[in-house]
Amino acid sequence: MNDSFVRARSRLILDSPFFGTLCLRLKPVERDDIDTGATDGKHLFYNPIWFEKLRPEERIGFLAHEVMHVVFMHHTRRQERHAEKWNVAADYVINLILKSNAFILPSGGLLDEQYADMTTEHVYSILPEPPEGFGALLSAKGAGDVLDHPDAGSSESVGAVESQLTVAIQQAAEQARAQGKLPANMNTLIEDIVNLKLIGVQYLQDFCGLIPILILVGYGLTDVLSGKVCIFLLCTTLVLKKLLLQLIHLVQ
Repeated sequence: MNDSFVRARSRLILDSPFFGTLCLRLKPVERDDIDTGATDGKHLFYNPIWFEKLRPEERIGFLAHEVMHVVFMHHTRRQERHAEKWNVAADYVINLILKSNAFILPSGGLLDEQYADMTTEHVYSILPEPPEGFGALLSAKGAGDVLDHPDAGSSESVGAVESQLTVAIQQAAEQARAQGKLPANMNTLIEDIVNLKLIGVQYLQDFCGLIPILILVGYGLTDVLSGKVCIFLLCTTLVLKKLLLQLIHLVQ
């Protein structure tokens, strides 16, 4: 870990403690076989030559970028999606958030206002399929990638990783809030993430028979469709439609 990395991380901790606290959870690893940087939720990989060429504020922006991949759990949510396309979709989502929080990203980072307020899954669904129209997008990426978590092979492992991370996100947010350094828009985002992950059981009532419906809520609609979340439904079509719309809205 070189001095430039240490200084950038220290600045991130002082100025943006939410990001800095979570960055400390990632083990820095220098790698010459990648162009920029990446994270798998456990490590923060970076090319030391590329990193040294960045301006100080861009180094901080890069670290915050990788932390945001972890906050949105991009390293556990890809499932069977195309890896590079997932990376591009994830970057479009988090870079706009980082920009709104005054972070300076390395040149070439993917930014497009048309994707504002969209979920990663939504952006992924409307991006072109590789390789058609994809070369320019990949060449434009400049802030770093997200890799699958090393333990992403089973739903049980992923569930444990996400649960631990949810606690860490909540603790980092509380520390930043106590220092008065948690931006308002991040506060709302974090609350959505934490509240969704902490909901273990919800009870809905069918408007006709007031039938309790047990719903095991996990990550969102995509997990429901993949079978990761079990839903025991005893409801009418209208109630189900309302539930699915809520899940679509909550997936981040």
